[in-house]
Amino acid sequence: MLCEKCKKNPATVHMQQFVGGSKTEMHLCQECSSIKMDMPISFENIFQGFLTSLQSMTANRPMTSPSAPCARCGMTVEQFKKTGKLGCEACYQAFAKEIEALFKNVQNATRHEGKFPRRMGVDMRVRREADALRKQLKEAVDAENYEDAAHLRDQLRAIQNEAQAETQEAVQ
Repeated sequence: MLCEKCKKNPATVHMQQFVGGSKTEMHLCQECSSIKMDMPISFENIFQGFLTSLQSMTANRPMTSPSAPCARCGMTVEQFKKTGKLGCEACYQAFAKEIEALFKNVQNATRHEGKFPRRMGVDMRVRREADALRKQLKEAVDAENYEDAAHLRDQLRAIQNEAQAETQEAVQ
């Protein structure tokens, strides 16, 4: 698809705008989109906008105790929030709580679940449920909550038996 403005370059930026209930779409090349928006489209700009909107959503929420700056590069949480960039690889450890909270706010999870083919869906679903139950079982045993642990163990066995039955049916 060619750029709708210059009609020369391939359209790499696809913009949608909602005004008064109506939707308009534009397909532009990188150069024309930079002119139209008075700023270049880049991951940094998109991420910065994302962080700004996230900050406005959580502005009224009290922040947990402020983290110490990164021991290696000296970056602070405030600098990370302002720029959207970390100073070095040690920042990931220094700001682990803030980064985890950011992912939870955005994705409602800190672990990527991803997609998988339908024919493998049952197997993957069972595997994920079993992993979650094993984790809960370990936590229950560590907390010495043996009644819950026994219930979770029974659920885990039921899921595993169900998976074996489905596998045997598929083989026959």
